[in-house]
Amino acid sequence: MNKDALYFHFANLGLVIIGIFSIQKVVGPVIMALLVLGSIGGFLFSWYIRNSRPPHIDTFIGMLSLASVVLVLSKLYETEISFENLLRVFSTALVWLSLFQAFGLKGQKSYSLLQFISAFLLISSVGLALEAEIAYVLYMTVFLFMLIFIMRLDVVCEKQNLGSTIIGDRDEVMSLWNQIKIGAVMFSIILILSAIVYPAVPRF
Repeated sequence: MNKDALYFHFANLGLVIIGIFSIQKVVGPVIMALLVLGSIGGFLFSWYIRNSRPPHIDTFIGMLSLASVVLVLSKLYETEISFENLLRVFSTALVWLSLFQAFGLKGQKSYSLLQFISAFLLISSVGLALEAEIAYVLYMTVFLFMLIFIMRLDVVCEKQNLGSTIIGDRDEVMSLWNQIKIGAVMFSIILILSAIVYPAVPRF
């Protein structure tokens, strides 16, 4: 994987961390630290073994992921069924799943799964942290910016793989700072359009 993929790899790490922090009220500080540090370690490890993967590592990671989900979902038997409790159980299961999946990233499907997990975690935080709306808005803002950044970078990398050429100095065009600037412009346009459309959205 080249420098472009490196941006993509660690931008996805940012999405996962934001997703985990968005439900920090669910888990204790020790588990929270373990999940954040473990996810970072998983991304670093998956980058380190990008060219030579140990045999059966995907099977092992899949077994850990499945075991974590089964253990967390087993709490449903002793948990009162309510919307908030269901959010807590499923969010916690997804957090542990994202932790183990971080150690086995190898392709677009893996990244898509982690993006789905982090998006679900952030959305579920609506039901878990309504008393901290400002924090939630900040999480959502950073998450959306990084999502736009990743989606655009993914399109650029895909076009390069299909044979498209970059106009101008490639190092300058594909530099991290230039990618961030373009992402910021796109994000600003989306915010402006959203602000214009929002008053016309029907209220029910």
